[in-house]
Amino acid sequence: MQKDYHCSYSILGTDVICEYKCAHPQLPPSITLHNHDGYEIVLFLSGEHVTIYVESERKELVRGDLILINSYTFHGLSLIDSSNYERVVINIEERYLKKISTENTDLSCCFHQSSPNALNLIHLNESEISHFMAISSNLERAMKEEHYGHDILKRALLSELLIYINMIRPASAPPSYSNTIPEIVSNTFTYIEKNLTTNITVEKMARSLHHNSDYLSRCFREATGYTLKHYVLAKRIALAQKYLREGSSPYDVCFFIGFNNYSSFSRAFSKQIGCSPKQYQLMYRKKIRAEVCMNRQW
Repeated sequence: MQKDYHCSYSILGTDVICEYKCAHPQLPPSITLHNHDGYEIVLFLSGEHVTIYVESERKELVRGDLILINSYTFHGLSLIDSSNYERVVINIEERYLKKISTENTDLSCCFHQSSPNALNLIHLNESEISHFMAISSNLERAMKEEHYGHDILKRALLSELLIYINMIRPASAPPSYSNTIPEIVSNTFTYIEKNLTTNITVEKMARSLHHNSDYLSRCFREATGYTLKHYVLAKRIALAQKYLREGSSPYDVCFFIGFNNYSSFSRAFSKQIGCSPKQYQLMYRKKIRAEVCMNRQW
C-alpha cells in the first residue's frame, strides 16, 4: 500500500530528552516525517521490519544501528510489525549543546557530515551497545530524579555520551547498506538541496535532470509518498525556522528562502508551524531571556 507522508515540525520544549522506549505504538495509516529544532540520537535495539527514512535515504534497521540526526533534517520510521520495538531516543537543543561544548571540544561534530541530509549511521557492537546503554540509563535517571547536583550530573553524563560517540565515529567503518531510494529520486533530493532558495519548479528540475516533468513527479511521489511541491515547501519552512532563531528579521527570511512576497511566506509558515514567523521568533527570544535571568540569579 502506498504510504501517505505528512511533514511536521517539532519544537523541543526542554534542553535534553533521554528516553528508553519499548512501547508497542499504535501505527496510524500514514507515516509522519518530522524534524526538530535540535539534534536527535536513536539507538535501535530490537524490532522487526523497522525502516528509517532520512530525507533521500532509507534503511531497514538492525540491532546496534546508531542514527545521528542533524537539526531540521526530516526523518521518520516505518514499522510493519510494531511488536518488540525497542530503542533509546535522545533529543538535544542546539543552544544547550553549544553551551556545554568548549572552544577545543565541539560536541556536535558527530552530527555533521559532508552530506548534511544523508543518513548518518554508526553500527555499534555488543560491547559498545552496553557502554552506550550504561551512560544513557544514568542520564535518564539523573533527569528524572531532582536530587542534589542532578543538573551538573546531567550535563556531565550527556557530555560523556557525546564524547564517546565522537570518539568511536571516526574509528567505525560506515556500515554498508542498500539505499532503496531510486536514483532519479535521490538526484531530485540533491537538486532541491542545492537550489532550495531559488525559484524551483518541477519543469526546471526535470530539464536539469533530463527527465519528463510528469515522470519525475510520479517517481518522487511513488518513492516518498509526498509531492515535490509539498517537500520543497517543508524544506523552506525548516530553513526559515533556523534563520529566525539565528536572529534574521522575518521579512529578510522570506526572501532568503525563496519566497517572492511576505504575505505568502507568513501564511505558509503559520499553516505549518501554528504561529506567524514574528511570533515564532518572539517566543524563542523570550525563552532565551528567561534562561539568562535564571543564570543571573545564580
